[in-house]
Amino acid sequence: MAQRTSDEARGWQDLRASVAELEKHVAALCACLNDAGVLQEQTLLARLHRHRFAAAVQRHPCTWDASLQQALRPTQLLDCVLRLAGQSTALSLCMASTDLSLGAADLRRSRLAPARLYVCGGQHRGFQSLRSAECFDTARGTWELLPPMTEQRADLAAASAGGRLYVCGGRPQIFRGECLDSAECFDPAVGAWAPLPPMAEARSRTRAAVLQGLLYVVGGYSGSEFVASAERLDPATGRWEALPRMSAERADPAVAVLGGRLYVCGGFRAEPPESLACAERLDPGAAAPPAWEALPEMHARRAEAVAAPLLGHLYVCGGWCQGERLRGVDRLAHEHPAAGWRTLPPMLERRCAASAAAIGGRLYVYGGRGPASAERFDPALDAWEALPAPAGSRSLPLAAVAAGCL
Repeated sequence: MAQRTSDEARGWQDLRASVAELEKHVAALCACLNDAGVLQEQTLLARLHRHRFAAAVQRHPCTWDASLQQALRPTQLLDCVLRLAGQSTALSLCMASTDLSLGAADLRRSRLAPARLYVCGGQHRGFQSLRSAECFDTARGTWELLPPMTEQRADLAAASAGGRLYVCGGRPQIFRGECLDSAECFDPAVGAWAPLPPMAEARSRTRAAVLQGLLYVVGGYSGSEFVASAERLDPATGRWEALPRMSAERADPAVAVLGGRLYVCGGFRAEPPESLACAERLDPGAAAPPAWEALPEMHARRAEAVAAPLLGHLYVCGGWCQGERLRGVDRLAHEHPAAGWRTLPPMLERRCAASAAAIGGRLYVYGGRGPASAERFDPALDAWEALPAPAGSRSLPLAAVAAGCL
């Protein structure tokens, strides 16, 4: 028995010596091939990794129905993995995985985004148009009063660019037909509002968005009729430019920018009087002049809905249809619009004429006709969460986020 154990030990020693000698030969051979330019070290290591990974999968077979990016989809989890891995290892992981690289890019953009939600104008309980404005700090969960606008505005539109907040049009008096053609801008660095050149057409119940540094205003109510017109402002020159008309007159549409295109969804038309489910988008860089492209219809007709882009998708939330406020949420993939809209979990509150913004990988929705509350949607959890309400009481609000948000 002792002799057998001794022989086995010598056998293992001889085997380890042979393996060590073979490793030296392989290393020398790889060095020669590398010096001759026949084989690069990175290529060899990548091929070895594939073989080892295939062997591991064969030893531990399993089926995966999610990618690495989907597994690390919660931003907090991805942030934790990259921080604990260290800068060098995190860089190697991103170079080895396209999914991780895309996720890390989204995370960097969310860190650069100012975590502030602006709410301004609207209507008080006494049906008075407001000049007031507030700012919600998403990190602290608190609201802060801002300087008032230069004019009272309800049913107004807003968007952000270059760290500034732009507001356009609206109504100075709720029960009068007058609509505003004026616009103004708030600079957080200065802490004051400044007037802008007036629009070519007075509008209320319109919507605004910023695309490639230009301020777009679409649809709305002129004081006498619903309109399909659109125009854009170049803040650098102070000039407004007319755009092609949309396929339908729309008041109170949902508008957002995603992937270099301007999306317009739903709204209300006068003939016949009904909310709309149709949607379209404009690509300013596709042709001269640009043309509107029809999109699949949403699952529900919506006027006074709110739209926001988040992680490559367009979200349309709430709205109004046949006298009823809606809780429903539809989502459309920017890269695959032909696949149609997906229905998501409904909001906690029924909301129309609300405001929305995407910050840090989550969708924030505030106010509207009815509730003065706020809530946010986490795509990773597929769930809504209630947030603190602002100090001021208003409906028909407007909200925007400083430039740089997702």
